Amino acid sequence: FPRFIKAALSFKFDEKKEPRINAQLGFNSLTIEAFTEVGLVRPARDAVAQDNLLVASSEELKEYGFERFSAFAAVDSVIYVPLCCQNRPIALFALPFCGSQEESTRVSRALKKVAEIVSKTLYRVVMYEQEFKANRTDPLTGLSNRKYLGDLMKEVFEVISEAPESKCVSFLLVEGDNFIALNNKYGRQYGDDMIREFSQAVRKTVRLRDPVVTGGYGDHMIRYGAAQFLLVMEDIDAEKGLVIAERVRKTIEKKEDWPGGLPAWSTSIGVSTYPDDGTTGEAMMLSSETALSFLKEHKEQNKIIHCGQIPRAYKSKKQGATMGGTLEVFEPGALLQSLYNAQKSGILEVGRPDGLKLWAFIENGKPVKARLGKFGGDAALVEFLTLFEEGSFTFKEHGDLGKDDLEDMARMGEGFDVKRSLERDMLDGALARDHMHAARIAVPRLNLFASRVCDAEGKEKLDSLKSLPDPPSAEELSCMSEIWRLASGSTTLQDIFQKMDTTPTHRIWRCAALMLEHQLLKLSSIRLYAVS
Repeated sequence: FPRFIKAALSFKFDEKKEPRINAQLGFNSLTIEAFTEVGLVRPARDAVAQDNLLVASSEELKEYGFERFSAFAAVDSVIYVPLCCQNRPIALFALPFCGSQEESTRVSRALKKVAEIVSKTLYRVVMYEQEFKANRTDPLTGLSNRKYLGDLMKEVFEVISEAPESKCVSFLLVEGDNFIALNNKYGRQYGDDMIREFSQAVRKTVRLRDPVVTGGYGDHMIRYGAAQFLLVMEDIDAEKGLVIAERVRKTIEKKEDWPGGLPAWSTSIGVSTYPDDGTTGEAMMLSSETALSFLKEHKEQNKIIHCGQIPRAYKSKKQGATMGGTLEVFEPGALLQSLYNAQKSGILEVGRPDGLKLWAFIENGKPVKARLGKFGGDAALVEFLTLFEEGSFTFKEHGDLGKDDLEDMARMGEGFDVKRSLERDMLDGALARDHMHAARIAVPRLNLFASRVCDAEGKEKLDSLKSLPDPPSAEELSCMSEIWRLASGSTTLQDIFQKMDTTPTHRIWRCAALMLEHQLLKLSSIRLYAVS
């Protein structure tokens, strides 16, 4: 109804169920600021409390304080559209409306139907956001964890790439001295209390800046290890980084009220700064870890050191041709991108805790050959980008490859060749990962027994999927046919997935979710047996 809508606001509810504006159309900045003072909370709460559309007339708008806004001078009413699901307020739209009461009623009826559909979709999005956030939050300290670090590195270095000559970022790797010994001596509960207290002390000392307040740059604190915390500080050069590190060191040194009556504790801090100590997140982390390792090897506690202060001989020893790390720090796409940016040549191996392993030969930053399970080439890379959320990696540069490495590479035939660009594989991997996340929400569990609908009805429904607005591809239809064939009622969905191990995993998940959605597949905790 564009001719009726003059302006619109979207409110999102925070953890305290307070409405906050997150999108707007047709208002200037001064009006938006004024909305935070009056005319926002009360009508939003009224609409959500009723879980129904709220139509405020021009007279009622004055009671809400809207007479202050010139944008509402010619408005006959405002329609508030609450979006709720499972008795939970998710969002709310406010639509200033010009027109008769009859037109307002007609528009309201249509908006109510839209709200019912949108609420269910937004509810799934909110659930996914919460799950995603929880997966990247350390439960002990409430700080972000190492999985979040990969996302953060991407954001930070994207901003840097826009004007690298005028940007600086410092990494401070802060570690409580002798924590393992303290934890072993006094027990795990005591160690957890120490970590919580330590993280709070560091956080209060640094006074993390919010990127929204500062206008683009800020500070981030991540729990990196047991008693290790990483501070990523944007717009902080090496000199300022050392000043902050020294302030943190003194705070921990002077603190006396540690759990269990421990009289004193100390911290050691390794600092690195972009661009002198690295131009990628991986290189910066390696520099900070190297600085901290230097202090440990020389038994220097309660000290701070910048990577630039370490003797070059030590740095070359620590930063050899073979490097490694974990996917908790660098997610798969960021790892491949960092090798591409550095124009590295060599062999990359990434192992997941369950034994699944990627092997890839990299030439000038681009994967040339790849292998992952029964997949080779581009399919192996997409599978890697889709499935790997944790694990460890090692990279050997070309000059340090052994005889076994070269022979292994020589044995790989054309089926392992990566023929597409890295950008294309990463785009396909991102799409596949999105499909996987959506499918995991739709598919409750894999240990349920899968059964198909009757043969005649199933074939008709499979054919009908071709007429959908976004129909399945030929590969997806073939995959669904195979799932449907294997779903005998006595086989779990997990068994079916394993039997289809030459089909890309994301495709199996997506097809299973589509089949459940269109009632081609039924899941049950009860095994069905065929009776002859």
